[in-house]
Amino acid sequence: MEAGGRGILKWMPEARAASGADDVLRHATVVDELLRSEAHISLVMDTDWRRQHVGRWAHPESEAQKVTVDNDRIAAIGRHLNPEAAYGGFLGLARFSAKGAETLKANYPGVVEKFDGRPFRKAPIVRRAYLTDMSQELID
Repeated sequence: MEAGGRGILKWMPEARAASGADDVLRHATVVDELLRSEAHISLVMDTDWRRQHVGRWAHPESEAQKVTVDNDRIAAIGRHLNPEAAYGGFLGLARFSAKGAETLKANYPGVVEKFDGRPFRKAPIVRRAYLTDMSQELID
């Protein structure tokens, strides 16, 4: 995975479809850039993510899906990361090409089978895992 410009995180070049959180869709330039991404899997992040959590009690900074990078590559993603080490916050917007979707679909059933009824990454059970948990699985 590599960290791209203006908050787009990419791994596996070439992407085609988008999915994500409603509150992000108002940022047309981010969505436009995501749709132009050539990565197979792209995730959108906000490098000024902490500003979004100031004074929030319902979704404090500790609950943000944080991202760390190493040499322009995603190193880790999830709520458990140290906020001081975070490069940005994942906004819940992702895009998958056919190949990226196939990668996710090819890996997910094995993860569910292996961890069925048990913790997976930071999720209490695999069926309650977040996209960030599966993303970290693919990164590793």
